[in-house]
Amino acid sequence: MTLTLHNPLVTKHAGGDPLWPALRTRLQRLVNDFGNGQRLPQDLPWHVVAASLHTVTIPRGTDTRRPITGLKGTLRLIDVTSSGRDLLAAGTLLHAGAEAVMGFGTFSWREADADSPLSPQPPGTQS
Repeated sequence: MTLTLHNPLVTKHAGGDPLWPALRTRLQRLVNDFGNGQRLPQDLPWHVVAASLHTVTIPRGTDTRRPITGLKGTLRLIDVTSSGRDLLAAGTLLHAGAEAVMGFGTFSWREADADSPLSPQPPGTQS
């Protein structure tokens, strides 16, 4: 499975998989605020085997003193569990990362052998 980060994923999490901790934190906060508060699983719902990411810095409106910095690019995922697919589907709608409420952290994903994406892509983007 190939996952494309369309705009910066803003995360403080370092390591091989920047998406899972950022997505898990985002979803857990929403479950706590608007759901039943049930804890999301800690187990990895997929494994990252390759990453082609680069850092992107964007000005925060007119305030050049506090730019937004995040990761953009692609991740190659394997061993994606069924709950992992559900989490990715939710993430395509809710985004991931610290600035998700500002529209950052959008992503789409597709199966390695499929010609069409399994999730909608943001307008103006191509995979």
